[in-house]
Amino acid sequence: MNISANIISRVPTVSFAGRFSTVQIRHIFIFLLISRSALDVFTDVSFGPLKFNIPSLIGLSIIAVSAFCFLASGRIRLPGIAVPFALWLLADLAFAVLSYRNFGNEGLLGFREWIRLSSIFLTFALAYNVVSDAKDKVFLRILFWALPIPLLAAFYQIITHSGQVNINLGIQRVYGSFVHPNGFSLFIVLFIGLTWFMYNSSRRKRWLILLALESVALMFTFSFGGFIMLGIVSFFLFFKLKPKQKFLIFAATVVFFAVLIQTSEFQQRWERMALIDLSETINQEEVVDSFTWRVVHWLNCLELWKERPIWGYGLNSSSIISPWRTADDIGYAVHNDHLKFLLETGIIGFLIYITFIFYTGIYLYKEHKRCTNSELKYLLYVMLSLFLAWQIGAITGNHITATTFQFYFWAAIGISLKLNHLQKEEAR
Repeated sequence: MNISANIISRVPTVSFAGRFSTVQIRHIFIFLLISRSALDVFTDVSFGPLKFNIPSLIGLSIIAVSAFCFLASGRIRLPGIAVPFALWLLADLAFAVLSYRNFGNEGLLGFREWIRLSSIFLTFALAYNVVSDAKDKVFLRILFWALPIPLLAAFYQIITHSGQVNINLGIQRVYGSFVHPNGFSLFIVLFIGLTWFMYNSSRRKRWLILLALESVALMFTFSFGGFIMLGIVSFFLFFKLKPKQKFLIFAATVVFFAVLIQTSEFQQRWERMALIDLSETINQEEVVDSFTWRVVHWLNCLELWKERPIWGYGLNSSSIISPWRTADDIGYAVHNDHLKFLLETGIIGFLIYITFIFYTGIYLYKEHKRCTNSELKYLLYVMLSLFLAWQIGAITGNHITATTFQFYFWAAIGISLKLNHLQKEEAR
């Protein structure tokens, strides 16, 4: 793995046809990136008989920009982490073909999923290449321009009680400008991590104010997945803090959960979970809560996997084969990233995915340990914490399908790694 990282690091830095071309590419990419969070809710927009997925156009546009950028220059520079990422995508293309072979036109969803995953990879690649100076931290700050519209929408929903209603519990959950509260909660947790880094670097109170706003928005999503991720990130960050900062993080976490458990919405969800007899629920396949729904659904998916354990059914086929379906006859998502790839791509694809995940975690850890710049070292630690929170949270969620979260997470990873690599070059 180190060999592949060394080989890729020797590739020359991407250069464009001219200075104007470079600035133009940067501006287009930045516009596409910061606008993605405001458009997530327009996933299924109808104009008469026509339906459009506007966020998908962002992904396709990034692919087009990447093609122009990389093909025109003929030279790119990417970190070693890109190698397993690209190999995983290459394997997934084969599983997209498998999905088409198994399900015909329905299986074309596999190619759509592959394009989505490719756009995330290219977002990472572009973010890495647009940073050209070790002092160019402005790109990290630019990511925060993706926050205003989702946050404003969330607070409007809180004030007007116009959130997304959970029919089973009768509670309202804010979702900002996103399709679902869970996706919005992941997005907010990511920016809570980045906001804490900005505060830790500058000590400016405006970042603490933003942290408070983000925390309130997250609280009203009532997303257990988001709360778990926040808890994991806070746990890892706690060990890197000075005594006064530890007290601040501890106090903020206590206040957050103390306020949360006082809300009637949280109490309703908790009381319902407390009454669950899990073994009886599984035997009767009686769904009384989102958690038991997941457990029973996972067991059903495991039974399906046993029928095709080696190669699976094909990329993104879970929506086709899932026995539990929506009112529109679409199979429910697996709600477990690891089980999703085991079911869709079998043991072969699952092992490739796990290899990519492990390599990414190890790579981020090594970059953090080797970094000599204290500020960048802490940034890499924050990103590693967010990555670990994603992986743990993915046990009960669809985090890999949360496209907006993935876009900004990988963009932040690309920027962080490039700043670190440029700093290393300057130190030589």
